[in-house]
Amino acid sequence: MCGILFSYGELNTNADIFHKSLSSLRHRGPDALNSVEYDHVQIGHTRLSIMDLDSRSDQPMEFEELIITYNGEIFNYEELRSDLKKLGYTFNTNGDTEVVLKLYHYHRENCFSYLNGMWSLVIYNKKTDEFIVSRDRFGQKPLFYYMTDKNFVCASELQALAEIIPYKPNLAAIHSFISEGDFDVNYNTFFSELFEFPEACFAVFKQGRCKKLHRYWCYEKIFQSKTQSHGDFNLLLQDAVKLRMKSDVEYCLLLSGGIDSTIIASMMREATHKKIKSFTYKSLDKDDESDFARQISDKLNLEPYYATLPNSPERNDIQLHQIVKNLGRGHSSPAILSVDQLYKMVKGLDCKVAIDGQGADELLAGYKWYHVYLGFDLLKRGDFKGCLIIAKDALNVGFKEILLMTLRAWLPKFVRKLLTGLRLKSLIHLKAESDLIKPPLCLRSSLSNSKVGTLNRLLIRQHKVGLKNLLYYGDIVSMLNSVENRSPFMDHRVVESGFLLDLQDKVSGSRNKNVLRKTYHYKNFKQLLERKKVGFNTPISKEYKTHIIEKLSCSEIFSLGFIDQNRFRHNVKKGMFDDHKYDRILFRLYQVCIWQKIFLKNGIRK
Repeated sequence: MCGILFSYGELNTNADIFHKSLSSLRHRGPDALNSVEYDHVQIGHTRLSIMDLDSRSDQPMEFEELIITYNGEIFNYEELRSDLKKLGYTFNTNGDTEVVLKLYHYHRENCFSYLNGMWSLVIYNKKTDEFIVSRDRFGQKPLFYYMTDKNFVCASELQALAEIIPYKPNLAAIHSFISEGDFDVNYNTFFSELFEFPEACFAVFKQGRCKKLHRYWCYEKIFQSKTQSHGDFNLLLQDAVKLRMKSDVEYCLLLSGGIDSTIIASMMREATHKKIKSFTYKSLDKDDESDFARQISDKLNLEPYYATLPNSPERNDIQLHQIVKNLGRGHSSPAILSVDQLYKMVKGLDCKVAIDGQGADELLAGYKWYHVYLGFDLLKRGDFKGCLIIAKDALNVGFKEILLMTLRAWLPKFVRKLLTGLRLKSLIHLKAESDLIKPPLCLRSSLSNSKVGTLNRLLIRQHKVGLKNLLYYGDIVSMLNSVENRSPFMDHRVVESGFLLDLQDKVSGSRNKNVLRKTYHYKNFKQLLERKKVGFNTPISKEYKTHIIEKLSCSEIFSLGFIDQNRFRHNVKKGMFDDHKYDRILFRLYQVCIWQKIFLKNGIRK
């Protein structure tokens, strides 16, 4: 896991500016920092050494006319290297970077379908003055870019680009974040000239201009294959866990105490007799699942550690400022502070790799508002008994909440924006903003396949929007602490198999994630896992909320033009923000305030 920086063209990027930009990514790669320059091309890399710790695996790496800067991990690199050796290639390193470079040398644009892993990369051809940019299937590894007719610059984090590129605030994206929080903004960022490179795509550039943008993987093609059995799925998951345990440094487990991480923990224990450290967040003032995690750790003979978030507005503020700087935007939930605290402990105990259970909820209907969608699929099957069970479960969970979440997902975007505006008008009078900017590099994908099903359409949307946001902040916060996070449920084979499962393997009666409940790993912990799920959350303390309101009241956020300062201050005096239901909107507003302080001066870059 690393940081990458690539610049092509006539942009005035002198060596000092480029080095300053690259140095801003040092937390992503504290073990080595290197760069090379070829006339109008600058290529930089910061390395976090995970596989082949020798400096021979440092980047940028060259082979013949090609040079690569690459961030990520390819878990099937040993099998790919073996195949390449049969084709006559020799290797000087034991890591995955050389494998990726030589796989591209042989297969060119077709190489990405062979990769099982997570990546963002640029490969430059010195002979032809061409380069290719690529990102993994689900956007696990971030990549942002700036592009004109004569220039292309990309980096692992927005703050690195902000050192180089002139920019203005993207008010439409900021408005969307404040009102919605989920940040579904068509690859826009808080910076008007900087965009997110699309996942599952590669772009080919000739003399700095994009000649081809291609999506090499999409959800729709999954459903051209036959239905998978629960046995197939669990074998693939087991293999995905083993692959993600490959490391030349110590790895650990993030254990929440829920179904997903418990099954990952059990599979890890089955795969090795070595010591495994487990890390769990423990709340000081809220019920959580840490006691269940402790019992699971005891049963699996893990070495447990527990992180807590200190109740200190000053320390929370320092954390949040650093997180916003590295994110280049805000995050919807204060839970990001707890996640950061967890990774601080992981780093403090010398673990460079953390394995987690991220991605299962979005694949196997883990959230409790799937009822309406599943109901449609059951009706199509004529399963009226199943519909009745689902309806009863919906009433138990909370029919009003489920209905609101369903409408939120189904309603057209302009209707949702209107309703959000009405909801926030009395609170902060959030004025409407202009439309989002159309990115230079963007490909739309549709789900026209009739085999997809209503429930799968919901899960795919969660995968493409909600999970993508979770993956992004997971990467940024882990790498802020120089830790690589790995998620077996994000193995593309597991994802494809999961979407091809029968409905009964996802939800049976009122039991979701049914395919996981059929494993002996689950059955060994059934008594502990058969309970109501407790979400991972971080309540804002009264002291920190007071601090946030004070900072907002005298901040420059109102100069952005879409928040009514008088309305905000009036509602502060009325004590309206004392209600916990407004905590998240306050948290989002405060992060915009922090972003503005870090990146803007008089409406433009500092």
